[in-house]
Amino acid sequence: MIDDVVNRCQKGEDQAFFELFHIHGEMIQKIIFRITRNTEWQRDIFQDVAEQIIENIATFRGECKFTTWLYRITVNSTLLFLKRENKYKNMIPFDETTIPDGLLEESELGRIHRKKIFDETIRALNTLSADYKEILTLFYCAERSIGEISELIGKSNGAVKAVLWKGRRAIIKKLKTQGLMKVL
Repeated sequence: MIDDVVNRCQKGEDQAFFELFHIHGEMIQKIIFRITRNTEWQRDIFQDVAEQIIENIATFRGECKFTTWLYRITVNSTLLFLKRENKYKNMIPFDETTIPDGLLEESELGRIHRKKIFDETIRALNTLSADYKEILTLFYCAERSIGEISELIGKSNGAVKAVLWKGRRAIIKKLKTQGLMKVL
């Protein structure tokens, strides 16, 4: 059924696009909200995603699952929106007192003020390259597994793990140089 809807969309059938968004709209909304935690941005980004899908559906060749292609467009559009609107600095995808599990060791968290470290972690994340930022955001904000990220971005599990490790180390190093974390 999905293949039929995609084929009809590629032929430009308006009704097929309605069906496509009926089938996948909730998934798109959930992905956007997981990353942004903001319903206002969610609506704006959904429009961007819809435009990207309509403009680019002809490029879908079936080399991956359609949902993978759709997920990639959704994440990319969300990150582009945040970058374009300079929203990263205002983005608080978690409760302000919560740091994503695993980003920093719990023993380190006990020594620092959580809100300050969260703000500085977001700033440090934004100084990383787009690849690092994307993988860290997918892992911590969108709560995607290493395997899912690997499939989405076309890198091996080992490469994704390496970026996660290096990205965490880079953030910790920046926080330590700012005196926000004690050197162990």
